[in-house]
Amino acid sequence: MCPTWALLRRSVAHWRAPAHLWPKIAPTEGGQCDDSCQWGGAGAIVPLPMGQPSVSVPIVLTQGALVTVRVNDPMALLSNETTTSGAHLLIGVGDSAYFHTETIASQDSDGRTYQVLIPFNQTANISVASAFFQLSNALGSALPHFGPPIPIEVLSGQQAAPIVLNITGIAIAAEGAAGALRKQ
Repeated sequence: MCPTWALLRRSVAHWRAPAHLWPKIAPTEGGQCDDSCQWGGAGAIVPLPMGQPSVSVPIVLTQGALVTVRVNDPMALLSNETTTSGAHLLIGVGDSAYFHTETIASQDSDGRTYQVLIPFNQTANISVASAFFQLSNALGSALPHFGPPIPIEVLSGQQAAPIVLNITGIAIAAEGAAGALRKQ
């Protein structure tokens, strides 16, 4: 179970803790902890009687696994994101109630590594989309520009296998658009 966090607040009778005040990831044995509001949770409404300066409220965070998505970019095409209109790679994770873009954990000359925390024992979907970049999976099979999500579920206490994608080129439509922009 994730640690309990005590929230202190003065003045108002009811206070909903803003997400930025909650610990997003707390290390625990066997996993990380995730903000339950991000995965369909309602959050905490804390009653605070008038005249009482503080209240201690247990907040239970959902345990989860850190999922890594590695995007190999041997031709350094991701550099187009800063120079070419429409050059964007969207990678995110969600379920039926929530979508969160993945965070770039690291970047090097060969690509990027994204990471996101998902709850244990719950199916989440990794979405990958780009109208500009051509992508393939780890086996080299081409992916559609706005393909179906990749379902992932990590059992309690387990680690997620990394997802590997490859940037194999620029879409023909994107090459035409970029060329048209250069001619103007």
